[in-house]
Amino acid sequence: MKILLVADQPGWIFDRHCHEIQKRITKHDIDIAYRKQGIKSLSEKYDLVYVLDPIPLKGGYPPKEKTIMGLRCEFLYKEHPNGAKGLYEDGFPGRCASIKDKCSIFHVVNKNQANVFKDIVTDKPLLMVGHGINTDVFDISKNKNAFLPLDGKLKVSVSGRGSGNKGFDMVKKACKATNVEIISAEYNKKIKFEDMPEFYSRANIHVCMSKSEGLNNPLMEAGAMGLAPISTFCGAATEMIGVTGDITVGTGILINRTVEDLSKAIDVLKNDEVRIRMAKDFHSEIFNWWSWDCKIRRFEDMFNLF
Repeated sequence: MKILLVADQPGWIFDRHCHEIQKRITKHDIDIAYRKQGIKSLSEKYDLVYVLDPIPLKGGYPPKEKTIMGLRCEFLYKEHPNGAKGLYEDGFPGRCASIKDKCSIFHVVNKNQANVFKDIVTDKPLLMVGHGINTDVFDISKNKNAFLPLDGKLKVSVSGRGSGNKGFDMVKKACKATNVEIISAEYNKKIKFEDMPEFYSRANIHVCMSKSEGLNNPLMEAGAMGLAPISTFCGAATEMIGVTGDITVGTGILINRTVEDLSKAIDVLKNDEVRIRMAKDFHSEIFNWWSWDCKIRRFEDMFNLF
């Protein structure tokens, strides 16, 4: 089968997902294209077109009968005036295409999304197919500081888009209040993707203070590199970290999105024993369940529905 994977632009996260799929699924003939390349006309040469997100495509969408579409974020339907149903049926003018009339299979990436759309998507299969991270790139052996007691001040990492709903400003306030150091990696600023493992290895814990997410890529990357996690209840964080009544138990700490709660969690992780145990447990969770080696089978199964 000839499959075309469609990302927004070269070098960004969707493009990296496409290259991981292309590399790992060899039974099909898979090519990669981008939204401005006239996908509708290109699609004539392919049996299946997989559009990773409901992005507008120059020249229009391929026939829905040969198209799979994914949704990798929450903010599109959380910000839509008519919620998830409005996004599914009408799209978001100027931001994304409608979903209902653009594909024959639709997939989401976490359990929260699946619950939101389960009563909305009644005209086609709704799947939960999540991407992973490359644990050959984000390899714990590259972090010589993993699972060690503190040597100096606690360091907190944040990464992603610094603006918008990521909450970098809240993390800075909490780090100042708790007298810990913050290091940040903002996309397209200074740090290249191939340098991200070294970035994480300079920190002890990773904070995701986002209002919304999909599969929390930096959280997975940091976990693979041996950092203990603190996260809001966003995206798949509750699946990765889990919920417990005791803040010192579990694979990480889930918090409400406030500077006060983040400050309390940071103070807890100043304890070497608690932080190291969480870091080890979270690393095992990510390595065993959230790597591309684990996730690629779901993409194979989804493609095999055609």
